[in-house]
Amino acid sequence: MGCIFSSGTVYRRIYLAEPTVRAWKNLFTALQLTEKDVGDLFKIFHEMDKDSSGSISVLEMLNFLDVDRTKFTKRVFSTFDADRSGKIDFREFVVTLWNYCTLGRSSLIHFAFALYDHDHR
Repeated sequence: MGCIFSSGTVYRRIYLAEPTVRAWKNLFTALQLTEKDVGDLFKIFHEMDKDSSGSISVLEMLNFLDVDRTKFTKRVFSTFDADRSGKIDFREFVVTLWNYCTLGRSSLIHFAFALYDHDHR
């Protein structure tokens, strides 16, 4: 997964170690993510999840990224939150990053415009 930075420690056996991740193995495999990719993403996710709840709040994500909370950043967060729970679980995190990382140039432009387009015109 080219756009995700590599971390020092790799969770090489993430499916064995984490039952919650194992539950999504078929999905992650269908996205052509290796176990190393998933382990690296889990490490990042775990670093963001400061309260160890198994999900990331908007504040946890923004604090991790050192970004101010604004209408725009809350809107970006909402693109991750597929079930509109106010939190991002690991599956939502991986799928959103995969979607973003696989967008072509024109799709990225459309995505960026949609984030700023408040009235959807």
